[in-house]
Amino acid sequence: MCYSILYSVQWNKLKSMFDVDIEPEFLLQEGSRIYPRQRTRVLVKSKKQSEFALPEMEYSLVPSWSKEPVVKWASYNARLDRVNPKTNNEEKIFDAPTWKEPFSKYHCVVPMTKFFESCRDRGIAKGHEVSFFEKGEDSIMLGAGIYSIWKGQIEGEVKTHYSFAIITTEPNYFIESVGHDRMPVFLKPEDSKIWLNNNFEKPETAYRFLSESKYEPDLDFEKIRELKGV
Repeated sequence: MCYSILYSVQWNKLKSMFDVDIEPEFLLQEGSRIYPRQRTRVLVKSKKQSEFALPEMEYSLVPSWSKEPVVKWASYNARLDRVNPKTNNEEKIFDAPTWKEPFSKYHCVVPMTKFFESCRDRGIAKGHEVSFFEKGEDSIMLGAGIYSIWKGQIEGEVKTHYSFAIITTEPNYFIESVGHDRMPVFLKPEDSKIWLNNNFEKPETAYRFLSESKYEPDLDFEKIRELKGV
């Protein structure tokens, strides 16, 4: 999955919604499509005077225990529930080694205007890449996320690398009918703040919160392009 970040009017809306500081020059930047391993801004709990902050992070989570600042597997979407392909057992997000520490300690929220998916072999958009977006002018969708802090050698220097993943879940009826098998876990603004504050006693409590609080925006979609080889 890739997604679109906000344009200036939406950054201002986000600034008001979360009382977060955004540099004036950043507000003038055009929105763009964000692909895995690209850098963008996400909302986190701030340690400074402001309650929340918008640091830059890389879209593809690198767990703190990784030997390198890049992993060989896809780490940009963290499924809330999945079947382990090796054991065939059902797992929750906090059971997986890649997501375990971030889910317990490091929560973020990913603001977006659209998210893009491929509908290869099913649904009314079969054979196409599509974009999903919430109906309404200047709409912002807030995706629950997790992030990681990796420290190690990069080009001979000790550096700190911040990276994140979007939490995904089973598709609602609309997304499934279009032709995709997952969707981000979206939250309302008030629930986003609860997620960011991360006052959960244990991972099971955080998991239950997301399961019970996930929000379904009133979505529409458009076909972007035909997929090759389908």
